[in-house]
Amino acid sequence: MHSWLNVRSIVLDEMVTLDGPGDLQLDLCCSCSNRQPTPLHCCLECSYSSLHCSECIVKIHKVLPLHRLEVRSFLSRDIVTLTLPQSWQNGFFNRTSLHSLGFTCHLGHHGDPCPIQSSPYNLTVVDINGWHRVRVTFCTCDKTTPWHDRYRQLLRMRWYPASFNRPRSAFSFDLLETYHKLTLQGKLNLYDFYLTIMQKSDNQGRSKTMVSDI
Repeated sequence: MHSWLNVRSIVLDEMVTLDGPGDLQLDLCCSCSNRQPTPLHCCLECSYSSLHCSECIVKIHKVLPLHRLEVRSFLSRDIVTLTLPQSWQNGFFNRTSLHSLGFTCHLGHHGDPCPIQSSPYNLTVVDINGWHRVRVTFCTCDKTTPWHDRYRQLLRMRWYPASFNRPRSAFSFDLLETYHKLTLQGKLNLYDFYLTIMQKSDNQGRSKTMVSDI
């Protein structure tokens, strides 16, 4: 506790810095180094909170479809001047998603599009960090004949499908294993665990009810 008291102000500053721009260049994409007049994006799951343009952050997450993103948003000059004189003058970060940026998860070819891919298909995937709407395409070429079934392609992504006939939602292996451990260790019921995961996606109830597309 004594060591904590000596550094608590520094720790607090570092945690607050993560909610703002820190020492990042606000108009420069860290991947392509192009200056962007439009809002830049950062990932909450990657180790370094770099800012990227929409094209680069989609490429970076080619095989990481369940990462949570934020996008740099802006406040009007009048609001900043009148109500937030000491705040970050260039705006704030707001929640966004790979799905809203047009990202498509291609199954069967290590993240690359299949030569004979299916039509885009909206899938709801629940992970330990919340639920995600993921646009996927299934592989239908001859190279993957032994496991053409869609549920098998999802299993190879470590996503357990809720249905084996026409899957519209799936659960990550990490989520299922975590719940299994919590059940054995703490006797946590499924309802409370489910609500906890939903709150990690939206703790204020502002988003629409999670419903898979038909």
